[in-house]
Amino acid sequence: LLKYLVGRMEELSVRRDDDSIAFVFSSAELDESTNSTNEGKLDLAVASTDESFEFRTKRSGALLLLFERVLKSLAVFQNNEYIVRKFLRRMVVLAFRSAMENTWSWPDSNCMLLRYVFRSISAGKFEESYKELLPLIPSVLNGLYRVLCASSDTVISHTAIELCLTIPARLSSLLPHLNLLLRIIIPALDSDSGD
Repeated sequence: LLKYLVGRMEELSVRRDDDSIAFVFSSAELDESTNSTNEGKLDLAVASTDESFEFRTKRSGALLLLFERVLKSLAVFQNNEYIVRKFLRRMVVLAFRSAMENTWSWPDSNCMLLRYVFRSISAGKFEESYKELLPLIPSVLNGLYRVLCASSDTVISHTAIELCLTIPARLSSLLPHLNLLLRIIIPALDSDSGD
């Protein structure tokens, strides 16, 4: 199941694509003699794009739910950690890359997946999974700090702070990044939310 889910991770990002609308609209401009036919095509293209967007949104939600179930199973079935560990680095890299490309839509499914991964690994005593994520800590921290600095939206800031503070790592592996962590912890302490 996890191999299937990781293979479908690009479907977690849902964007409203307007390429088909632009194509039909430009053909309507070129051929004004059949204006009524082209208007019908335009309406059909808008409707099919909306249906496609709705379908992609539902599929993304279903994939995220399956990821959540698999990751939460680690709390009950700790032997699953071996299987999850095989895909752990790839899951974090792909989710982080997609989340960083779409910061305007935070918190999106990729942020939620990162949250599930970080919390599941942190909740258990999975030393091997900590080691698997160790090389990713600098790039994840730096990327989330850039988002935190560039954002004026409180939801995006809170999401970035939460992800930074839940990175599954031992304190000894976070000490080299203490300077950056302090820059993240101070806004977290200044936050007026109860989280």
